[in-house]
Amino acid sequence: MKRESGIALLLCAILVLLVLSAGCDYVPNRDVIVVKLAPDGSKEWTKTLDAGFDDDARAIAELADGSLIVGGQSSRRTNSDYYSRLIRLTQQGDVVWSHEFEDPFWGGITTLVPLPGEGILAAMLDGNVFMVDQNGTAVWAGMAGIGDVWSACSAPDGGFVISGRKQDTIPFGSGVDYGPDGNITVREARPEEHIPTPGCTVTMLTGGREPIPIEECTGPLMSVFQASLVKLDRDGNPAWQRSYGVYGMQSAWSVLATANGNYLISAYGLVDPYHALSSENILYVALLDGNGSVIWTTEVDRTDYYIPAALSETPGGYRLIIPEREENNDGSISLQAKVVDLDRDGTITGTLLLATGTATIPTRDGGYISIGFPLRGGESGYSEDIYGDASGNYLHARKFYGDGTLEWDRDIPGVKANYVRTIIATSDGGYAVLVVKENR
Repeated sequence: MKRESGIALLLCAILVLLVLSAGCDYVPNRDVIVVKLAPDGSKEWTKTLDAGFDDDARAIAELADGSLIVGGQSSRRTNSDYYSRLIRLTQQGDVVWSHEFEDPFWGGITTLVPLPGEGILAAMLDGNVFMVDQNGTAVWAGMAGIGDVWSACSAPDGGFVISGRKQDTIPFGSGVDYGPDGNITVREARPEEHIPTPGCTVTMLTGGREPIPIEECTGPLMSVFQASLVKLDRDGNPAWQRSYGVYGMQSAWSVLATANGNYLISAYGLVDPYHALSSENILYVALLDGNGSVIWTTEVDRTDYYIPAALSETPGGYRLIIPEREENNDGSISLQAKVVDLDRDGTITGTLLLATGTATIPTRDGGYISIGFPLRGGESGYSEDIYGDASGNYLHARKFYGDGTLEWDRDIPGVKANYVRTIIATSDGGYAVLVVKENR
C-alpha cells in the first residue's frame, strides 16, 4: 500500500524521529519473496530474493516465454548505498540472471513494461527510465522528465507512456493558473482563495482519534504539481509530454493503453491544493486520446490515501479498483477494495465493495482475486500491510465472483511476510505475487 501524500511523508518523518529518540536501533533489513499461485489459489512455489542487506521490490511482469521479471532496489550496506535491481526467474522460480543499475536518487524500480521479443522497460520512482534486452543488458537509459512514477504502459507504435507528476516552483503566497498544454501562469492570490502567506501557521490534523497540531512554516517559494504523462519512442526519445493541472489532477498513478489507442489514467488532486497538510484528495479517472489530450475526466471519489488503481477495460467501458476507507466495529480503520464501473463516456454506472484489502485485481472470468493478511481472523477485514514480527503473518488468497460473493479463501502456507506489493495474472491462468518480509 502506498501512501505518498505530503502528509504521509511528514508523519513518517515524525515517526522515525520518535523511534530514534526512544533509542530503537531498528534499520530496514528486508527480503523480497515471489509467490507463484495456481489458478485455484494453491501455492506452486516461492522464491526468496536476498542480496544480503535491505531488499525491496515493487514491480513484477511476465515475459512472452512465461518467465518473470522482478524490479526493485537493494542496498550494499545496512540502510545505505541503494541501487536498482532487476531479476529474471524461470517459470519454476529459478534465477536466470540478476543485474544492478545505479540509481542516483531514491525510489528503485516501480514499474516494468515488457515488449515481446525486444526487451523490458524499467521506470524508477524518480523518473529514471532504461531499457534492457532479454538478458538484462542495458540498451539505453534516460530521464522521463517527471517524478513519482508508479505506472507505465506500451504504446501502439512500440514506444511507452509513463505516468507521474510534473513539478514547478512559484513564489509562496501567489496563485497559479494552469493552461491546457501544462504551462502555468503565476498571479496575485485572490481573497477567496485563502492562500497562505510566508510565515508559520498551526493546522489541526484530523483523521485519527484526536486532532494533532502541526506547525507549517513557509519560505519564499512553494512547489505546485500537475499529473503528467510522457510518451517515449522505443529508443527512449521523448515524443510528447502532457500535464493536467487545468483539470485539477496533480499526480497520475496508473495508466492503461486501451484497445482503440487511447489511454486511461487514474489521478489524484488535493481538495485544497494550497495547503500541503490537507489530507483529502479527489480521485479522478480520465480518458486521453493517442496524443495525450483529454477526452473526458470524472471525479470518482474522495480519499486520503494514494494507491495506484487497477485499471481494465470491460465490454461496456472501463473498470477501476480503488481504496475505500472503512471503520471497523472495534474502532480500527481498514482499506477495502472498491470496484467502480464507468461507461465509454466516463459516467459511473456501478460500484461494488469487496470484503478484502486493496491488493486486488480482476480475473479472466469476470471476478476478482485479492492477496492479503486476515486481521483478527478476518473479522476486521484483510490488509496488505502487517507491521512487526512476521512469524505469524500468513498470506491468504481470496477469490470473488463478479457480484462480490466470496468464491474461496485459501491460506498460502509457509509464506511469512509483512507487505504485499503487487499481484499479476499469468498466462497459465495463475498468479504471481510480490511480498516483502522484514527481518528483525
